[in-house]
Amino acid sequence: MKKSMVLGVFLLLVLSLSAVADEDVWTPEKMMLERSPGSTTFSPDGKWIAYTVREAVMEEEKSEYLTHIWLSTVDGSRSFQLTQGDKSCSSPTWSPCGKWIAFSSRRSGKQNIWIIRPDGGEARQLTDVKTSVGSFKFSPDGKWIALLMTDPDTEEEEKARKARNDARIVDTDFKYTHIYRFGFNPSCTDKPEPERITEGDFEVNGFDWAPDGGSIVFTHQNTPLIDDWRTAEISLVPAEGGEIKPLVRNPGYDSGAVFSPDGKTIAFISDRGKDHWARHWRICLVPAAGGDVTVLPETRDSRPFLLEWAYDSNGVYYEETQGTSTYLFLMPADGSPLKRITSSEGVTFDLDVSEDGSMVAFAWEDLESPPEIYVSAVDGGDIVKISNINSHLPDLPFAKSEVISWKSFDGLEIEGILHYPLGYEEGKRYPLLLNVHGGPAGVYIRTFTAGSLLYPYQAFSAKGFFVLRPNPRGSSGYGWEFRFANTSDWGYGDYKDVMAGVDYLIDKGLADPDRLGVMGWSYGGFMTSWVITQTDRFKAAAVGAGVTNLVSFTGTTDIVGFIPSYFEGELWERDEVYRQHSAMFQVGNAVTPTLILHGENDARVPIGQGYELYNALKRKGVEVQMVVYPRTPHGPREPKLLLDAMRRHVDWFSGRLLEN
Repeated sequence: MKKSMVLGVFLLLVLSLSAVADEDVWTPEKMMLERSPGSTTFSPDGKWIAYTVREAVMEEEKSEYLTHIWLSTVDGSRSFQLTQGDKSCSSPTWSPCGKWIAFSSRRSGKQNIWIIRPDGGEARQLTDVKTSVGSFKFSPDGKWIALLMTDPDTEEEEKARKARNDARIVDTDFKYTHIYRFGFNPSCTDKPEPERITEGDFEVNGFDWAPDGGSIVFTHQNTPLIDDWRTAEISLVPAEGGEIKPLVRNPGYDSGAVFSPDGKTIAFISDRGKDHWARHWRICLVPAAGGDVTVLPETRDSRPFLLEWAYDSNGVYYEETQGTSTYLFLMPADGSPLKRITSSEGVTFDLDVSEDGSMVAFAWEDLESPPEIYVSAVDGGDIVKISNINSHLPDLPFAKSEVISWKSFDGLEIEGILHYPLGYEEGKRYPLLLNVHGGPAGVYIRTFTAGSLLYPYQAFSAKGFFVLRPNPRGSSGYGWEFRFANTSDWGYGDYKDVMAGVDYLIDKGLADPDRLGVMGWSYGGFMTSWVITQTDRFKAAAVGAGVTNLVSFTGTTDIVGFIPSYFEGELWERDEVYRQHSAMFQVGNAVTPTLILHGENDARVPIGQGYELYNALKRKGVEVQMVVYPRTPHGPREPKLLLDAMRRHVDWFSGRLLEN
């Protein structure tokens, strides 16, 4: 046999074995099959649960996510898809009578409200607005629907835009979001024109009806700018519009206001004037008629997400992350000890409580269980799965994952999630990827490891990598003092925390010290760029939308108060500190081959941050590659681009850390 033929047969055999191997393990392509549930809501009689299911569509020229509404009985005996079509349908909301489900969709081009009967049939468009409908709610008697909508362009503005004579002055002529309402008459085919019920130069970002339908409580901030979150206040307005009554005017952030079922009290979240970006929140109560604010006991992480009141008005439900899991809690209104409603380790999200207060529905997932809809009795007991939206996922082996902890340089205990290589053999060392989360007040929790994530953990495991996901100081889930512990200290204490985790795995005989990689997105990208300027221990790096230069970042991001909050002063007050904590001012030390990924339309971390690092490494002669994702903000929003990032991460590290 000729040498060329032998080589050809050998290559065919290798490709065949690779194909078989790919069929037997998780790959980025298989992980994109995951479907995501959300927006759980009980029917008024408590017999049905509506929820949404989102999935990726990557057919030919399509690269988008499609969301539709599903219904399941509370015992899971019956489930079906309610809405159909190639346009997403979201925010399912039951009418108080239970005969209709309202939802939002772009079926007509703009985001509008539609209705459909729970037993199916044709959906009908309710609104036809010029801009787009935001969140909406039925009045308690079902006669009205209130909604959020942004101011439309004036005739003059439309003419100027069409004439290409539309120069604008920054931070002026804001388009504010306000509350509107319209009468709900399902038998009427006319599309009503919503009437505006709030007036003023402020941005409404949430509201709730009073139980008697006579007024609406709402949260508002000074402008639509994201950086103005700290100006959030709470007010009341008559349901038909009119004089706005201030209710909470404390300094700092006060938001998420919801009426108690008896109409006497309003619950909300407050930072009590401590408006740090790391967040230090308390649940507070204020009489609906006005009066003194009651601050309820501190929660474990001091970052509760308020959901709704208990049916008897004696407490409020909230969701909070503790360590690597997220749970549902009940905070009694009288300040007595709180009660944990869900206890399963994993991630609980998008919760709803039945009107009679007996059941809770939620989406739940853990490291090896894909997200599904579950129900549980409020007074405890097992959780029961009622959906099977991810039953189509392939039955493939999962690499071992576990939560570990180690001591940092100052004795502080750090926790993280460790993913093992598939087929791990005890006593053998493997390459290690250090993956730092964003935030910095993010946290790694027990999400499904074969999901459609920027970092495809089970695919890394199938290639033979350890992956360490640490929660260093500054992370959520471990109390407010831990979350604030990296103030004015990015790149120092947190860097030592993650490096201590790497050393811990090396000392345990798990990680190969000569085959280390590091990666992260946003603040994780900051940490990755910092790591490669501090040490040459890592043989490959991937910086995703990373903050590389605090000086230039601060003046170009859409959150201009972010770095001054963390570094306790403005650039002109602490310029040396900003430089001291920026990778770009120490980039001369970098030698690590680096992959840079950045969205072209990223307002949070402008793409210039990526170009600064790319050009510096390129001019230094360091191996570097930069990938720009068009149309992309602070992370891929199109499934084909997400899949591209997943593949590039796997290929980049495989090509530089795996033994040939």
